[in-house]
Amino acid sequence: MVQISVEGRLLIPLTIFAAIINFRYGTVPINECIAFFLALYDPLHNLVASIDYSSADALAQCTPGTECSLFPNSTYSLHPAWGVSFYDRFVGGTDNHRFTLYVHVWCQTLALIFCLFQFYAPLRRTYPHIHRWMGRSTLILMCFGVGSSVLLSAEHDNISSYGGIWSHIGFHWMGAWCFFPALVGFISILRGRIESHKKWMTRFYGSMLGSYFIFRFTEFILGPILIWYKTVSILFCMWVSAPAGFFLAELWMRRGEKKNTSIFL
Repeated sequence: MVQISVEGRLLIPLTIFAAIINFRYGTVPINECIAFFLALYDPLHNLVASIDYSSADALAQCTPGTECSLFPNSTYSLHPAWGVSFYDRFVGGTDNHRFTLYVHVWCQTLALIFCLFQFYAPLRRTYPHIHRWMGRSTLILMCFGVGSSVLLSAEHDNISSYGGIWSHIGFHWMGAWCFFPALVGFISILRGRIESHKKWMTRFYGSMLGSYFIFRFTEFILGPILIWYKTVSILFCMWVSAPAGFFLAELWMRRGEKKNTSIFL
């Protein structure tokens, strides 16, 4: 009998947490959503920056007349610069701009949730038609989710706090690491290559987990460490998170084969 690893058991609460955070977009005012998200990063960033605020290039004040974080200015007057730009772009942007963000967030989150069910063995065995339907739906969601991120990242060239052109390319790079493994896995099952399909979809899931959880956790830790450099930490997360998830999934697969365990349910 295959046992579920510790990593596999962690996926359920992590996915629930991601859903709670992301499904606020479109249901709660956009300024509250982003202010809440940015507030998660404020304490640790400001703690490290207190050593020398004057040279903390990765921090910035909210644009005058805005409240970009749940924390009042009297508590934390500085915030991650990329977060301030994120707030200004979408709170002050057009309805179409915000709609594109919602499409990205909702589609990627639904794809992440569907993946959790896709790797639930009893569902696959008992209801294979649901597994197939959710698989096709996941690929469609990925098309919209990655496509909307491509549209949004095309604007990054002139946003210095994101990293400019390197951020533009970085988001395309991250999207490719998520989309192409899913596409290869889909083609594999169409050709009847079940084992290849399982492996590629596992890699895809790893890339998805990386682009969401590794990205945010790494920025949470690395951002304060590299607070003296304006864009190093956020660019590192863009370029490394999805490939890291991909290769971690590969390592977990190989470990599971040796120990007869699985990271999935």
